[in-house]
Amino acid sequence: MAAFVIIVAGAFFAALLRRLTGFGFAMIAAPVLSLGLPPQSMVVTVLLLQIFLGIPAAIEFHKLVNWSVLGILLAGGVAGAPLGTLLLRVAPEPIMLMLIGLLICGSAVLQQFRQAKTTNASRSGYLVVGVLSAMLGSAFALPGPPLAIYFAKCADISLEQQRAMLINTFTLVALLAFIPAYFTDLVTWEITLRAVALIPVLFLGGYVGERIYRRLPQTSVQKLGLFVIFMAGSICFVRGISALAA
Repeated sequence: MAAFVIIVAGAFFAALLRRLTGFGFAMIAAPVLSLGLPPQSMVVTVLLLQIFLGIPAAIEFHKLVNWSVLGILLAGGVAGAPLGTLLLRVAPEPIMLMLIGLLICGSAVLQQFRQAKTTNASRSGYLVVGVLSAMLGSAFALPGPPLAIYFAKCADISLEQQRAMLINTFTLVALLAFIPAYFTDLVTWEITLRAVALIPVLFLGGYVGERIYRRLPQTSVQKLGLFVIFMAGSICFVRGISALAA
């Protein structure tokens, strides 16, 4: 029962944060769901939840998406996804938890102390980011850090377009990451049914997040989101160290 409550709460708050900022879903869902699920099941569950939550949002924001850029990101993702799945299959659980925690904390810190937008996006940059995003998505259900950090430095992408691009890219990268997981038998009926049962929780979290988004200044939303993400990553990292020392 306790594990079920943790999973539901994690899905709700992750969906809420994602709707607020355009990123952060997996950074909250991964460490929270890892409290009730083993790493491999957690990763596949989070990938499915990102797909379920992302498809309606991707349709909603499609007019703000640069589709040529999205194509480059996905081309890189095709190369990165199998590498991440291989890592997911071979990495021990404590190491997985520590790596997930480090990735989440590092991303939050880089986002908090990022410099002003001074560069323009490039095709090669998008391709590299696509590879890294899909690899991290397949291994840890964390496609967000490379994308969020790269978009944040690009002067030619507005905040509204950044939010839309992140939501659409995360959805498609999650689909790419899910494919090798499915064909390597990491996907089970139990995991799939659990993810389907959480769909109402996802949409409720997204609805609440959108209401908050319309009422709070963007600077406050970003700072709150990054703080929550950093704390979640810290907890995950400490759990990994504890498991390694046990």
